[in-house]
Amino acid sequence: DMAFVRYNPNGSLDNSFDGDGKLLDHYDVGASAIHDIAVQKDGKVVVAGYYYTQPDEDLEFSGFALARFHSDGTLDKTFGEEGIVNTQFNINARINALAIQDDGKIVAAGFESDFDFIDAEFALARYNPDGSLDNSFGVGGKVTSNFGGDEAAVNDLVIQKDGKNVVVGFTYEAGIESFTLVRYNPNGSLDNSFSGDGIVTTNFGTPNAVSIQEDGKIVVAGRTANTSNGTSDYVLARYNLDGSLDNSFDGDGKVTTDIQGQDQATSIAIQADGKIVAAGYSYVSDFYNADFSLARYNPNGSLDNSFDGDGKIVTDFGADDKANDLFIQEDGMIIAAGLTENIQLLTSDFAIARYRPNGSSDPAFGNNGKVITDFGVVETATSLAIDNSRLYVGGSSNIPAIR
Repeated sequence: DMAFVRYNPNGSLDNSFDGDGKLLDHYDVGASAIHDIAVQKDGKVVVAGYYYTQPDEDLEFSGFALARFHSDGTLDKTFGEEGIVNTQFNINARINALAIQDDGKIVAAGFESDFDFIDAEFALARYNPDGSLDNSFGVGGKVTSNFGGDEAAVNDLVIQKDGKNVVVGFTYEAGIESFTLVRYNPNGSLDNSFSGDGIVTTNFGTPNAVSIQEDGKIVVAGRTANTSNGTSDYVLARYNLDGSLDNSFDGDGKVTTDIQGQDQATSIAIQADGKIVAAGYSYVSDFYNADFSLARYNPNGSLDNSFDGDGKIVTDFGADDKANDLFIQEDGMIIAAGLTENIQLLTSDFAIARYRPNGSSDPAFGNNGKVITDFGVVETATSLAIDNSRLYVGGSSNIPAIR
């Protein structure tokens, strides 16, 4: 089920949101989950993920799912059908990323595929503010892109100031996974001013997140293999406006960072001063006992030693901990959200950490900078957003719906 929580600035649950700060709902369409959140200018909140339905024992479908809520946690009945929008592509489709344009239109991106989740390709949809598909985008409001591989999916999305959509994801072909960055024009066509055909493929890892600097340069974060010791590291890449790698970023446009053991950056944000923050998780050894991890970089790609002394932070919640999203507040505070998992008990909870600009834990937030929220059995926080200092965190929970 979708799991959706709003917190006060101090990390306590905001009881003005659905009565207890927590909202669970499956919308009567089978299993579902929130993969991204965006707050509109009017304070309404859009959540995105997927719906799943099985009309009979031989047929299973999944598709893009959106829901919009008022600030009190009630569904906005003016959006789609009673507050919910479901969009079918092929047989299966899921949203991984969401963004709202300045004109209020909503862009969602992920993948679509056949019955067996193979032959997947990039999928985008754009919606009018009322939830209807925007026919000026692609074909009937939808765009799919097949780059010739066996499998592909968009992992993140950002909208440029000029309305162009930049997506990052992976393509998989013949056992090789590629770092794929694509830019679309506002009408959904590929932008040929970007690397000649709208597509940049770089074979150095798996991309998970994308952000755009004030000067328009594009920064991507993810994971890359560390061939020297058989582990993995954070990897960041920065691209110029034409899609070429920016050689002013660590000399070749790419930066790798070894934090501890197996490292993966899942999210990225750019501060007002141009410094870049990446967050994710790092395993102490092999693939056990992960911790939240963050790294902050100067604009030239070097680690920022004013951030906890060496530019890197590891936060342990006491279990297997993974940060899945990141947000930088206007006051410079840094928030990371994800999960803390007890592998032996097969349980997990929402986990959130807030840091001061120097990297130290914020004692004014939760329990010395940490908040854990338990819904019941297995919960995962995948996305976060902030509105008027109130923190929205979304993800999934496997306990029965309460609405």
